[in-house]
Amino acid sequence: MSKGGDHTNSRKLNIIIWLMILCLTAFPISVFAAADTEVKIPVSVVLKGQGSSESVTTEILLEGEGEVPASKKHSIRIKGTGKGTLQGIHFTSPGIYEYRIYQNSGNNPKVQYDKRIYYLRITVINSEEGGLEASVATYTDSRREGKKSEIHFVNTYEREITPSPTSSVKTVNSANPAVKTVKKTSVQAVKTSTKPKTGDVTPIMLWIGLLGAASIVLIILYIFVKKQNKNR
Repeated sequence: MSKGGDHTNSRKLNIIIWLMILCLTAFPISVFAAADTEVKIPVSVVLKGQGSSESVTTEILLEGEGEVPASKKHSIRIKGTGKGTLQGIHFTSPGIYEYRIYQNSGNNPKVQYDKRIYYLRITVINSEEGGLEASVATYTDSRREGKKSEIHFVNTYEREITPSPTSSVKTVNSANPAVKTVKKTSVQAVKTSTKPKTGDVTPIMLWIGLLGAASIVLIILYIFVKKQNKNR
């Protein structure tokens, strides 16, 4: 009886082992392994204006919104005008994940940094091969609607305005006539103040001469008349 029981148990064990082997061969190994997919996001930066592009470094940030994988923030640095790729963004389960990408304003006071924000929707689904696949849609609207867009930032290097020697000379020359005009005006004012404002334009000396001549004539007539009276 004991030998028969051992033989029966051995057969049951073999059947269980064979069933386990069949199960392992019937399902892909990827079902039991942790699925993973990586998303890479290209970005570009343009620096306009005159200035050294080597002195302007831009930091592009990717920040998750809501429930996203463990690493919610990713960043990349681009110097001057150039392109880069935000990578290392891994997903291990299907779902819809939302992010936003923006530019971290630098500390260069001569540069106007682009303030635009891009809104991403990353959709992760099971692929036919048994893994995961992801698609990325980028929008400029926070509601993630409308036209899709590429991630592109434009920074402007402000030109320094330095006065040219010609303009400075003109400024000095334009100031001198004003001074001369003031001086001329003051002299004219002094000269004008010495003349009495009578409103009469008749020559005074002519009247004085006529009056003197008339006086002499009257004196002569008076003497002549007086002599004539004496002779009578």
